Amino acid sequence: MKFVIIGTAGHIDHGKSSLVKALTGIDPDRLPEEKEREITIDLGFAHMVMDGITIGFIDVPGHVRFVRNMLAGIGGVDAFLMAVSAVEGIREQTREHGEILRLLGIRTGIVAVTKVDLPDARPEIYDSCSKYFNGLVGGDFTVIGTSVSTDSGIGRLHEELLNLARRLPERAPAGVFRHNIDRVFSLRGAGTIVTGTAVSGQIRVGQDVEVLPGGPTSRVRQIQVYGGPVDEARVGQRVALNLHGIERAELRRGQVAVSPPGSLLATRRFIALAEEAGIASRALRHGERVRVCAGSAEVLGRCYLLAGKELEPGSPPVFSEIRLEDPLLVLQGDPFILRSFSPVETHGGGRVVDNLPDRPVRKHFVSDLEQLAAGELEPLVRLRGHAGLPLEAIVQRAGRRPDEEHLRRWLGDRAVLVGEGKQQRLVWAEALERLESSIVKKVEAFHAANPLKPGLPLRELYAQMKLDEPVTAPAIERLVNTARLKVSAGTVALAGFSVQLRPEESGLRGQIETLFKKAGRRPLELSELLATTRQPATAVLPFVSMLLNEKRLLRVAQDIWIHADGLLDLAQALRAFKQRKPRISVGEFKDLSATTRKLAIPLLEFLDRQRLTRRDKDERIIL
Repeated sequence: MKFVIIGTAGHIDHGKSSLVKALTGIDPDRLPEEKEREITIDLGFAHMVMDGITIGFIDVPGHVRFVRNMLAGIGGVDAFLMAVSAVEGIREQTREHGEILRLLGIRTGIVAVTKVDLPDARPEIYDSCSKYFNGLVGGDFTVIGTSVSTDSGIGRLHEELLNLARRLPERAPAGVFRHNIDRVFSLRGAGTIVTGTAVSGQIRVGQDVEVLPGGPTSRVRQIQVYGGPVDEARVGQRVALNLHGIERAELRRGQVAVSPPGSLLATRRFIALAEEAGIASRALRHGERVRVCAGSAEVLGRCYLLAGKELEPGSPPVFSEIRLEDPLLVLQGDPFILRSFSPVETHGGGRVVDNLPDRPVRKHFVSDLEQLAAGELEPLVRLRGHAGLPLEAIVQRAGRRPDEEHLRRWLGDRAVLVGEGKQQRLVWAEALERLESSIVKKVEAFHAANPLKPGLPLRELYAQMKLDEPVTAPAIERLVNTARLKVSAGTVALAGFSVQLRPEESGLRGQIETLFKKAGRRPLELSELLATTRQPATAVLPFVSMLLNEKRLLRVAQDIWIHADGLLDLAQALRAFKQRKPRISVGEFKDLSATTRKLAIPLLEFLDRQRLTRRDKDERIIL
């Protein structure tokens, strides 16, 4: 079944609620005060089913004092039903509601001229409505005369609503589930229930939701759509969620139920493309304190214009930065309304360009902002350079994870997808190439300064680049795949590099290794090497490092090493000793290894780390 949501609008006492009741048989005025005063104060809801299509109505208040409540319900609707009295015609509140619909991007609907049966009804109202709404939203609307007292025009209104519902595109349940909460209550035996409009995604019974901003995480116990229990709800429906383990006092109108938890972030700052409302009595000033209305929320903040000091009525939209006093959940492309702080009036609105900006709006090029406003990713990726834009950050901005087709369409070959799992991110190709070039230069410089070392340790490379492994590793992997670098044993080297020794260097290396081989089970200290070779440490240590990298030497302790063959011989000697005695004292080990007590202790500690022995008081257990 297709689902469509219609938002009613119009001046107080122009018959919105009566019209909804005549269409659906449901009175949307649910509060006792509403019935007593015969006006809509808070949001009302009703629905009807026609030809396999469920049409839901959100009946919003028409009184100027309740526009805040009106805004809490009008976000997320597909089309409008505007009530205009045939007696009074277009009034101030009609115009404000119309401007709000325009700013929210709701350009399709029906204008119902009500009370046409009254003797003072004016026929010219039809023409004035056609002219006004044509200038406001374009030509995608119909004007119909109606009377709930005589049922005049109600049948045709049913037909036009059905035609409208058929024309509206069905929204795919893709991306993160978002449910704008506009009502919170509790029922005995059921617990806490939130109602609202599902604006994206889908949810099933048993799934977890996170309430943002600042709310808890919960599990969905039950779901109702238009009063009936269902196992699953989706975008475009009026949904009631029964949440497990949450108290009513923890939730409020304006929050958003999100699933899966952790997929989205609330923000205190966003960049927007804003425009002034045509009904504003004065210009919106740069830095002015405003009320930001998005979804079912209203948050205080300030609006900073990129260009100029004022946003005049009728002027083109301008990029702005909205700084909020409290967090708000909005995504890229979401509409919002700006109302002045005091006195309260609708000043303008627009659409979110970037809900999680890395920099203030003034530091952006207008061309970048224009691309972001068109829903393109290029500036976000390019401005992050080699750090890249994680795919999770795209979800946090757009509410959905891009597939390969989206990525190709958005970026072509200008960006590269690197990493795996949660580390996957888009990196600007030029920035990645610059990073690769910088890495190659670092490795070349290391080879020039350390010709006897097989390669630059990766940890040292990360420190030199001042970048962590997740950023640098993909560039190294690409360099390895293109045969420019090679990685081995935690070091990176040029692909064609090998240590080339001069004859005198080969001789010293061989002399050092021969000394270790002759020592056998006995480790050697640096001081003994220097005394025997009659060479300085700067000449000896590079060859010791070379033998360590080749696994021909093993480090026992600081400036103490043993040959790998000597360690193997020592291990065999220990196993032979174990046949006679499972434990060995320090003195016995000193004799077995043919070394001094000074070197026997660090050698035993080395064997403990190698798990060939285990210390037990003053002895070692041979393992």
